[in-house]
Amino acid sequence: MKITDIRRLYNSLGQTLDRQALREEIHDIHRLDDSTSPITAGQAFKQIIPVVKEIDSKPKLKLISAAGTIQTDGSATRWEFFFDLPKKRAKLECGWYLQWDDSEDDYHGAQIELRAQPFPTADNPLRQMVDQGELLYQQLDGLWQQERKRSPDLPAKFRDSDAVIRELADQDIDLLKHELSLSTGVNARGKTCWLVQTRSESFQLDL
Repeated sequence: MKITDIRRLYNSLGQTLDRQALREEIHDIHRLDDSTSPITAGQAFKQIIPVVKEIDSKPKLKLISAAGTIQTDGSATRWEFFFDLPKKRAKLECGWYLQWDDSEDDYHGAQIELRAQPFPTADNPLRQMVDQGELLYQQLDGLWQQERKRSPDLPAKFRDSDAVIRELADQDIDLLKHELSLSTGVNARGKTCWLVQTRSESFQLDL
């Protein structure tokens, strides 16, 4: 028996016994008909986090982004949250967004849409290497830990977007003259922060 044949058998057993790791993509939508107005990042996070925890009880927040222009009060019609799911060895993208109704020319309800994918994804060459016995299944754990370290975890309790926009206003920045984009990132000191971008300037503010 070839060494790759032995590894294939070993990998098959390992995958069978690994009951925590996510094996297939999860895509789900939750409708929130009571929500009809733009909200802040913190408000959106409170609505999406229970849904995320149904998949992994200890998700690690990696990125927050307002998809589109943020309002002068720190609210937005769409928020994107990106997580690592340590127990599931998976990545998850979760969006909160208002639905637009062309007939009413207005928003008429919000949705939470999430998509979780195993690491590595099903079409990743690493999966093929495991299936062919060229890579041990247990080595995926080491690769996952490396992936987890590529970007820092964000705190679950972060400064809300309305406070961030107020800080800009306190710096005498005319918010009405600028289209603002808002996301999280890492500053020059390696600390996580809020990143605010206008057409001509960028700002790094405390998270």
